[in-house]
Amino acid sequence: MIDKAFQMPGLTASGLDGAGKPFADMSQGLTWMQNMWSSYMSSPMAPTLDVDELDRRIKDLKAVEQWLAMNQGWFKGPRTHASYIQNFFRPAFHRQPEYAFPLRNGDYAFDDAIPETQCWQRALDLTKPQLQASLHGSE
Repeated sequence: MIDKAFQMPGLTASGLDGAGKPFADMSQGLTWMQNMWSSYMSSPMAPTLDVDELDRRIKDLKAVEQWLAMNQGWFKGPRTHASYIQNFFRPAFHRQPEYAFPLRNGDYAFDDAIPETQCWQRALDLTKPQLQASLHGSE
């Protein structure tokens, strides 16, 4: 009975030293643990000690916190169209990335691209999508 105490379901221990115990030779257990740890540490969910990456994550969380604070009136409800219009934060029209692409029409010209718009432009230049549809401003 004690021989089966360290066996995992579906794991055959034949051929291993130590009369069928999977980790009888401690180096096998250490190798298994090292493989498991290295695959975890290479995943996007792994913690980081890189100061720049930590700083970026903190800035992202602060941006989410700011967005939540600006929209708390809408989150409280009621979930109506009027409440959405009155309480959901929207930047000024000319500061919304999806509407701020450079435009020339007769005497009118707009080319004050904000950083978000520059990202959109670069992404579209790289991917050349067959269809582009904005979900914002469609309510």
